[in-house]
Amino acid sequence: YIWYSQTGKELYFRLQSDKNELHNKMGDESAKERAHILKELLIRELEGREEGYSDGTKLIAGQKPVNTLSSLSSQR
Repeated sequence: YIWYSQTGKELYFRLQSDKNELHNKMGDESAKERAHILKELLIRELEGREEGYSDGTKLIAGQKPVNTLSSLSSQR
């Protein structure tokens, strides 16, 4: 599962059968459930991060990218 943070475009590839990532299965009914599970994992993983890519319920495209996260810059 790939989510482009600036555009919101989503891609899903089944690497076992498509190692070269040539067929985006995002619109395929057979991939719908697995892609949804992976999207939900990403939503939870990004929740609360300073980039603002997730509010915990959905992905939010178009947020300004952060070059250096404040948690990393304060460790210097």
